[in-house]
Amino acid sequence: MARKKEETRSRILNAALDAFEEKGYAASTMEEIAERAGVAKGTLYNYFDGKEALLSGLAEEFAQAVHGQLKRFAVKKSQPLRERILAVYEPWLGTPRTLRVLRVIWGEGLRNPKITEPICRKFLLPVLEPQGLLSKFIEGEEIPEFLQKYPLALAAPLIQGVVLTTIAGNTVKVDLRAYLEAYLDFVLESR
Repeated sequence: MARKKEETRSRILNAALDAFEEKGYAASTMEEIAERAGVAKGTLYNYFDGKEALLSGLAEEFAQAVHGQLKRFAVKKSQPLRERILAVYEPWLGTPRTLRVLRVIWGEGLRNPKITEPICRKFLLPVLEPQGLLSKFIEGEEIPEFLQKYPLALAAPLIQGVVLTTIAGNTVKVDLRAYLEAYLDFVLESR
């Protein structure tokens, strides 16, 4: 039963992502999302109480994966920091879904920050703030002072990739892995 619930939840989130991406958050309706997911509107509301909850659900899915990776690789201190950082980002570097989710959240944040502020507070700040998971991940490492003060700089290539692909759409192809590797070489060697 739990597996079926998770599959239904996943279908709903996929449908919401498709709708938000195709029509935009504001133009998408709960009825349309339910139809795309192949569920009754009432079933949709059993899982999510509105579009904000759907957007938050997409963010939560992404955040849980990031948190899991950070915790998993934080304990592997025997690996060089560069390799651990690449391992943390690995699931998202080649995953178009991640960029899609981030673009939808970014796009809606530009239009209506009141909707995305709770998402940032709940999912991004615990990772990116100075005492967050990313800070703990690099703790004890010999790294440039600015990374100790601003650990979110390690997320810069992903953020920049999202911004570029959001603004330019399919006209700009960003190889996030190559970009991240070059960025880490520059940042970690500049100490």
